[in-house]
Amino acid sequence: MNKLKAIIVEDNGFMAMALEDLLGQFSQSVRLAGSANSGETAIEIIREVKPDVVFLDVELQDMTGFELLRRLPDIRFKTVFTTAYSHYAIEAFQINALHYLVKPIKRHDLSEAIQRCLVSSYNPDKFNAAISNIDRNFSSNGKLILPTQTGTLRFSFQQITHLEGERNYSFIHLLNGGKVLSSKNLAYFEDALDEHQFFRCHRSFIINKVHVESVGHEIVLLKNGQQIPVSRRKKMQVLEWMHV
Repeated sequence: MNKLKAIIVEDNGFMAMALEDLLGQFSQSVRLAGSANSGETAIEIIREVKPDVVFLDVELQDMTGFELLRRLPDIRFKTVFTTAYSHYAIEAFQINALHYLVKPIKRHDLSEAIQRCLVSSYNPDKFNAAISNIDRNFSSNGKLILPTQTGTLRFSFQQITHLEGERNYSFIHLLNGGKVLSSKNLAYFEDALDEHQFFRCHRSFIINKVHVESVGHEIVLLKNGQQIPVSRRKKMQVLEWMHV
């Protein structure tokens, strides 16, 4: 039996390593041919390696998985989406008959996904229609919408590195280095934001998982180099959250 040549596209180092370890248990069916932690890098590797299957994170730091696929006009590989957004994404994947895995990925689920990839055929027309449909769903749900006196502000979750509370206000810190003042307090955002992606690690800070580089002693290091304090009682919770 020919092995599936696979690529992992995942910007969370913990998740990438976990999936790589799991794939190692299916070496009779799958050969890992590369990995990427950004959409731009993934595009280069995919064009070079020409994989049979790509395990693709739905939301990367620089683009969504759907945006990545639109950058590749001649897709000849099968795609298994990986997502932590079970509360709104899974139904859309099921309706559109797309392969997907929910993080944290379980061995049994990965085994089923590999078997589906081995026996299923790729239909480009159906696949393109499916990802266009789910992308519209994902885009409308993957944004923080804030009404203001002058209009409405919309931020994709990817743009937000962290939130910082100051009394009854909050600063929303953005990937481009800017920040936006909101009249909502951190408790409001803690309830409103997806708990899989955002975590209140300190009474004054909420962090975005996709921008976390590492968890140290009472700090979280973001990929932009900023250090965010972690409450002592939250340290173990942060580590557990990083693996969910």
